[in-house]
Amino acid sequence: MKLVIDVANFLFYFGVTSINYLNKLISLKYMSEKNKPSRSSRPHKSYQHIAFVFIILAVILILGVSYLALSKVTITLTPSDAKISHEFRMTISEEPNMSTSTNSVLAGKIIREQVEASGSSMVESENEIESQAEGEVVVYNDRNVTQNLVATTRLLTTDGVLFRLENRITIPANSSVKAKVYADKKGASGNIGPSTFTIPGLSTDLQSLVYAKSETAMSGGVRKIGVLTESDIERAVADLENKILKERTEETKAELNNMDLIGINSRLTDNNYEPELGQEVDSFEVNIEMEFEAVFANKEDILEMAKYELKNKTESEGQYVNVDPSSLKYELISIGASGKEAEIKIMIEGLASLDPNKDMFDKNLLVGFTEDDLKLYFSQFESIEKIKVEFSPFWVKKVPILKDHIIIEVE
Repeated sequence: MKLVIDVANFLFYFGVTSINYLNKLISLKYMSEKNKPSRSSRPHKSYQHIAFVFIILAVILILGVSYLALSKVTITLTPSDAKISHEFRMTISEEPNMSTSTNSVLAGKIIREQVEASGSSMVESENEIESQAEGEVVVYNDRNVTQNLVATTRLLTTDGVLFRLENRITIPANSSVKAKVYADKKGASGNIGPSTFTIPGLSTDLQSLVYAKSETAMSGGVRKIGVLTESDIERAVADLENKILKERTEETKAELNNMDLIGINSRLTDNNYEPELGQEVDSFEVNIEMEFEAVFANKEDILEMAKYELKNKTESEGQYVNVDPSSLKYELISIGASGKEAEIKIMIEGLASLDPNKDMFDKNLLVGFTEDDLKLYFSQFESIEKIKVEFSPFWVKKVPILKDHIIIEVE
């Protein structure tokens, strides 16, 4: 700004001095011509013309410099927290100082083991089979004499469902006894609720005096039995495999001063079971042989490296980042043949906003932009929510050429 003012002052001074000098030349010329015989007034008019043109040029130049000195644009940016994410590869090495990986390298531990294990499991697959419902009744004898009933004596419900006595019973006069009964037919029809029973084998007169009632439901008309299937074997093998991996990794973590498990690979090499498929059993035994490899490192070290990678990527673009530690995720990609290094994929997220302390925009690119051009340009930045443009003086409609006159502010 000071340079522009100095140039303007110089041009103004130079213009005024030049005009005074030309006026003096004209005056001297006029006096010399006055003492000579008059021939023509052309020289005098020629000097006037030159002076006039020079004055016009000086005025135009002064106006141009003044325009540059006064024109200014203020661009006010309102930031928005934009969700950003970053994904990169990292190498876990048992000897980080010797690693030749091009990734970021972190110290860790890699184990490879072969394990044999066995365990028992319950059968979940079941088949339904029909059976005879069973239950208990109370047999009443309202006679004045003892009543005997043999095993298999029929008891009939009002709905026509037939049951039989399981054992011979003797009911004293004017008394009652409990007895076990079973349905005459297999199936769900025997699963009835509390009922009243007549005894069809007795005469019609005696049926009103000797009868039975049940206080609880009959059950067992349909029974479920366990049948060993392929899905039972697969589930048992998977459960046993997961159990062994969990136990072994916890033991290793304790040995490694509580390093975190970063990733694990496992491969089942053999399994067998007893009894054979299709057998009716409640439980069975399964044996497995497996190989597994696991990678351990400190999660906090991974988080710090992920923060650095995310900030380094984003803040170099003129933004500052608030990293979300809970978003950290990692995935085991591969383990080297030597078993000393492993490659993992890291994912991290955060919120990015404009950094008012950094000049992230190239002002040279903005020269000549109109207000619409500026809004279109800044709309490409996710971290900018809105833009406000103010030109001054009022006649300025485009971004001036002087970088000092392009002011970018962040609210």
